[in-house]
Amino acid sequence: MSATDSLDPVGPGGADRYTVISADCHAGADLLDYRPYLEQRYHDEFDAWAATYVNPYEDLVADTADRNWNSARRIAELEQDGIVAEVVFPNTIPPFFPSGSLMAPAPTAEEFRRRWAGLRAHNRWLADFCSAAPGRRAGVFQILLNDVQEAVQEIRWAVAAGLRGGLLLPGTLRVPDCRSCTRRRTTRSGPCARNSASPSTTTRARRPRPWATNRPPARCTWSRRHGSPTAPCGT
Repeated sequence: MSATDSLDPVGPGGADRYTVISADCHAGADLLDYRPYLEQRYHDEFDAWAATYVNPYEDLVADTADRNWNSARRIAELEQDGIVAEVVFPNTIPPFFPSGSLMAPAPTAEEFRRRWAGLRAHNRWLADFCSAAPGRRAGVFQILLNDVQEAVQEIRWAVAAGLRGGLLLPGTLRVPDCRSCTRRRTTRSGPCARNSASPSTTTRARRPRPWATNRPPARCTWSRRHGSPTAPCGT
């Protein structure tokens, strides 16, 4: 039974049906399954890192964790809920990250090389995951802004690879880099988004603020009330 068969017809004469698309699904590879998507020069470093890494999220080590990467199970369970397609945000741990990429702090200059390799590996896994269900998955790809030129090249690659869910910016933004990236990114990359739960900072903040006021929606409100700058890339 398909997802549309499971829905009651609506409209005049019962001829129309609802098409339900989830705009907020999350997925990612099992940790070791990212290895083939890393450049070979990172394999030894990845093996050493993965051997000692302890996943901090119980749901990602539970029996149901394969909902993140088991394509057939995912389609079947979505159809049981009457959902025919999904926008796919990240959910698991990319190589060399301390936590999920949505919650990880911005990498230092020393950390950037490996973190960037890990994020690019996720983007390439995501392209394959979306291609396994043509027309039913719109993958949201990710970048870092430590190197704006690298970020622009990755955006171009993602568009060519068919990732149609848009661009997800890192939680921590530096305003000049963000402006530079948005000026130079191709308009065909789709929506430009940030996760509202990601902690962030403002480089020109006049005084320290608690984490809650650094969440993107709160920053928007704070900047309008108190005149502090906020990154122009959206929330």
